[in-house]
Amino acid sequence: MERLLKSLIPVAFLVIAIVLYTLGMAAESFLVIALGVLFEGAFWVKLFKLSSENERLETKKGAH
Repeated sequence: MERLLKSLIPVAFLVIAIVLYTLGMAAESFLVIALGVLFEGAFWVKLFKLSSENERLETKKGAH
């Protein structure tokens, strides 16, 4: 459920940006897209950190 929510948030940012752009609010739409990109980037950085942490723990576990 948590993964689903995290994957839907960037889509929600995109939908909001499209709605704002069609309403003639290009600057606001750009800001929403920028926030969506930042959020998505933060998600991937966190995911890679968790992945490398798990890999490190597995390597340490295998060494013993």
